[in-house]
Amino acid sequence: MSGDNIRMKPIPSFFLIVACFLLTPVQSEEKQICTQTFMCHPNEPNLFLSCTPFVGIMVMKCPEGFNFNSLTLTCESRKYTNCADNNAMTSTEEPTTKTTEKPTTKKDGSCNVWNCKLPDCKCADSLIPGLFQSQNVPQMVFVTFDDGVNDINIDYYRKLNSISLRNPDDCLMRFTYFVSNDYNNLDYVKELYQYGHEIASHSQTHKFPRSWWLNATKKDLIYEMVGMQNILAYKSSIPINNIKGTRMPYLNIAGDDLYTVFTENQFTWDSTMVTIKSQEPIWPFTLNWRVPSKACQNLYCPKKSYAGFWEVPLIPWSDSDAKLYGMTDENNKPRDKSEMLTFFRDNFEDHYLKNRAPFGITLHATWFGKNNFNMEVLQEFLIYLSKKKDVWVIPVSQGLDWVRNPKPMHSLSDIPSWNNANCK
Repeated sequence: MSGDNIRMKPIPSFFLIVACFLLTPVQSEEKQICTQTFMCHPNEPNLFLSCTPFVGIMVMKCPEGFNFNSLTLTCESRKYTNCADNNAMTSTEEPTTKTTEKPTTKKDGSCNVWNCKLPDCKCADSLIPGLFQSQNVPQMVFVTFDDGVNDINIDYYRKLNSISLRNPDDCLMRFTYFVSNDYNNLDYVKELYQYGHEIASHSQTHKFPRSWWLNATKKDLIYEMVGMQNILAYKSSIPINNIKGTRMPYLNIAGDDLYTVFTENQFTWDSTMVTIKSQEPIWPFTLNWRVPSKACQNLYCPKKSYAGFWEVPLIPWSDSDAKLYGMTDENNKPRDKSEMLTFFRDNFEDHYLKNRAPFGITLHATWFGKNNFNMEVLQEFLIYLSKKKDVWVIPVSQGLDWVRNPKPMHSLSDIPSWNNANCK
């Protein structure tokens, strides 16, 4: 019998799973909708997805020389398969498009891997983009600082720059600064940008009371967020198309008006939503579909759809008592450097040893002044990360370039912003 005529006939799903060499499950999502039991993998014809209501989505592999056929739901000789040419992961239900009309009526969990596809759509879940195995995924670390840059804190930032730590590609580690214009020196902001750090908008005034931001009008938000974008562009000499991101003061969201302002004014991503503490961290996602509550624990989360706009969520940190912190610097319990380093490493491993969703270190410069060891903690932790060959400390926008167009670690240079010929 010639190889071209070989076909693995349909057999019960349990035996199919065993015969096709079960891989490590990518993720079990309780809210994933399983309209089919077996489906094409979005990238690799030799792989396929098994989906059950109780387990969720798992990545499976056909035997060597065979590809998955979505019509017969079997692994067959490559001559007969269709996944490579026609991705069968489709749905009769289309995602909502960007709108400023009525809120979408989609229920939580309606977004899934076969009706939301990269590079412009990603569900709010723990699935690795591209469905790679975690060991092939770069662990991205986003170090972020909020608020104005001034005489009080610029020396902290210069001290961090001075250690000149590098990523595995020999590019300098770089951070993202969410800058507000209260107590802010725009020349210092320009200095940080010229070093290679990313600059994002954090409002003009950062005003009190905190509740004001929950009820801000579109006019208010344009003044605060777009106005700050313009100030950074024209007074710190930063190209406006490089000011892509935002974070709201006090992590307060003003509902759909906020995201309407973002999408109408050249922003491409936000980092304000705080997720639940799930078994595996949630990856950055788009707002094509209504945001599930697990991905937005803030008040007044958006209800409408903003196609292609990205959210880089804040994943809560937890301490040894299981207390959660929306931002890293909220934990004042560690009594010395050793306890604080343990806090950092334990939360890092919750990403690194699981699905490698980006790990955020979210700080204000005032954190350095709370004791005499916090600066040493951050420096030592960054040195610890610099010794790992699969960890990159990078700006948020560079990380999103990978999420949109995921590549295994041996092909990272295929992404322009990850090519070390382009790093500063």
